[in-house]
Amino acid sequence: MIHRAVYGSLERFLAILIDHFNGKWPFWISPRQAVIIPVSDKHIPYAQECANIINAENQSDEGKLIEHKFYIDIDSRKETVGTRIKESVKKGYTYIIMIGDKELEAKKVAIRHSSERTPQAITPQETRELFIDLENNYK
Repeated sequence: MIHRAVYGSLERFLAILIDHFNGKWPFWISPRQAVIIPVSDKHIPYAQECANIINAENQSDEGKLIEHKFYIDIDSRKETVGTRIKESVKKGYTYIIMIGDKELEAKKVAIRHSSERTPQAITPQETRELFIDLENNYK
């Protein structure tokens, strides 16, 4: 038999956590950590490649105690980029990653925090290192 007080304390804990963060989860606990928004259909394969690099799906984690996997979605709908960005912020994604012609040529991504307006250009591997740092330091 499970005592129901455990469920009550869990509900109170989640309520306090939600109230403390105002519904904007920190990166390490967020169910929506990042979204990749390709500008057009020709950017979708590179978007998938970036998601694989960030999640290190083609690398072996042999001998490692912690496996870093992140919640990354690719929004390739036929909406305008502005609409997809606005909806991503509304849905609560922590990071928004955009991929256009410049990023495809330079093999980088334009990434920004949902609370910021200006993106920075970094490589997918640097993005992975940023996400690992955020997760390890509970930011």
